[in-house]
Amino acid sequence: MKIEPTISEGIEIKVLCTDLDINGDGICRWNNIVVRVQGLIPEEIAIVKVTYKARNYWIADLVKVLTYSHKRSIPKCQIFKECGGCSIQHIDTKYHSQLKVSSVMDKLLRIGNLQLIPELEIHPPAQFYKYRNKTSIPATITSKNTIQFGYYKRKSHSIVPFDSCPILTESIDYSIKNSIKAIIDDNNLCSSLRHICIRSSNYTNKILLILITSYTIEDKSFVSTIINNEPNLFDGIVNNLQPQNTNSIFGKESMILFGRSFIIEKFLGLKFKIGITSFFQVNLIEAEKAVNEIIQDVLHSKNVVSILDTYSGIGTITLPLAVTGISTIGIEINHESHLLALDNAKINGIENVTFISGSVYHHLCDFLSKDQYLIVDPPRKGLDESIINLIKTRKPNNIAYLSCNPSTLSRDLKQILDNTNYTIKSIHTFDFFPNTMHIECLAFLKSY
Repeated sequence: MKIEPTISEGIEIKVLCTDLDINGDGICRWNNIVVRVQGLIPEEIAIVKVTYKARNYWIADLVKVLTYSHKRSIPKCQIFKECGGCSIQHIDTKYHSQLKVSSVMDKLLRIGNLQLIPELEIHPPAQFYKYRNKTSIPATITSKNTIQFGYYKRKSHSIVPFDSCPILTESIDYSIKNSIKAIIDDNNLCSSLRHICIRSSNYTNKILLILITSYTIEDKSFVSTIINNEPNLFDGIVNNLQPQNTNSIFGKESMILFGRSFIIEKFLGLKFKIGITSFFQVNLIEAEKAVNEIIQDVLHSKNVVSILDTYSGIGTITLPLAVTGISTIGIEINHESHLLALDNAKINGIENVTFISGSVYHHLCDFLSKDQYLIVDPPRKGLDESIINLIKTRKPNNIAYLSCNPSTLSRDLKQILDNTNYTIKSIHTFDFFPNTMHIECLAFLKSY
């Protein structure tokens, strides 16, 4: 009887890459054992060195590529191999949608067991670079007692320094190259600075700079240096305090050092105030595409009495829908986002909208009915089971489910469809995050 060789730490093996995981690592099989290799892409054959076992698969380091794929390309970013941000810059952009859609279909079939679904409607990105309108950059203190900032190295908390990032908007990238030096050179910030966060506005071409520190910045002389160097670049500079040693970047208290604590952005023709902690999609163009699809579905749906937008944030879905003339309600638990949503309604003169602050489940219990058009845009963890059960009980005729996580979307769709009259009308994919394996999905459901 032939004895198959076994895998163990330290051995070198020859593998064929067949797929990518959510982190952009190559998925290979060796004697029916799954091996994941950073830097390897589908269709490539390589020698890899096995390093350790993680759950039900093994991790290996790339030693040598024996056969290269025609899909491989040269990354634009100089720190791509180390940085934990982008994961598929080494793959030709014309193949990105194919890889991502394949991943979505796998999850819909494997997790959701959704066999009879319409063909996915794919929306390719308008641009693969210079799209990201927000960044959070960790900072640390070097052995020479100077500030070093950069993105986290893949799968670690070590910082990879950089002075330019090709996926950031031009105004953010410019500020990193030209304005952040004053912060780095200020020794008073050394022991306190934790993160540098920057938001940009495509509408005003200005940025909001947030310095997250352990304690209040007392010496503010660096602010005048920054403003004098670039008097037209900044909407505001804010000091946010985060004294706690937690995974939360922002603390609860903020002080304005210059200007104001928000930016103004235009989204689908409406003006929006965006605060330092409020959620706003990082890819403006692709987000507008997705919301436009929701608007069109609402307009083509029959007997819609009102719209209920859950996880409504600052109103980027709620307010464009209210412009259709249909009465609209937005529910949001984040207090800052709720207040900004109220301001945004006033700024745009929209009166047929109500914003409610609090638990989505609690207020769905109050408002959800059959003749409403329900929109859900939950965080990555998806919908709570209590909300799914409420949907199945109240049975709103139409549902739009916008998701940043195909896995939880697949799980939730399976539960919503189970023993109900719901059917999936269409599923759309939008590349909100080019050069990563992340993808946004939008599913439309109808109850018959």
